[in-house]
Amino acid sequence: MTRSSRPLLAAVAALAVPALLAAPAGAASRSIPDAKGDVHQGVDLEKVTVVYGQKWLKIRTQHRNLVPLPKYSAGLSVFLDTDRTDPGPELRFGGGLMDGTDYSLATADSFAPSGDVTFVKCDYRMRLDYDRDVARIRLAPDCVDEVDEIRVSVKAAAEQGSLRAYDWLGEKRSWWAVSRG
Repeated sequence: MTRSSRPLLAAVAALAVPALLAAPAGAASRSIPDAKGDVHQGVDLEKVTVVYGQKWLKIRTQHRNLVPLPKYSAGLSVFLDTDRTDPGPELRFGGGLMDGTDYSLATADSFAPSGDVTFVKCDYRMRLDYDRDVARIRLAPDCVDEVDEIRVSVKAAAEQGSLRAYDWLGEKRSWWAVSRG
């Protein structure tokens, strides 16, 4: 490689990286940073990215020091507001942040847990990547009634005996809107 081709190569690489990280065509996305280090356990939220497209609603949570077998229980709740005329969430996606845990999507009337759970029948999944400290959630459009805008509120939690730690994205129970692309 000649010296004169290096600047050109660097310019091409600089343009290519943002293009590779961009949301898919026809999808709207939003990345919301969270305060780092406000929770000591590995559930500390650092950033949440929401991509809302025609095929999937994708939610990616970035954590600090996510581990497969922590010394405590760790979980994630993503509350979804699909109807602005009805206060509070309509759906709650919940899942464990450690190996061997399950996940589910259920209807919700509030942020508080309910004893009466109605699971939503649609295509969704959750994947954990401990090397990258990331949880990835995908929901099919029919999971969220294919609305034009959705609001999300995210809470990570850790419990060890009587000790509990919660990390909300932003302020407690705050909403972040994303329009469908």
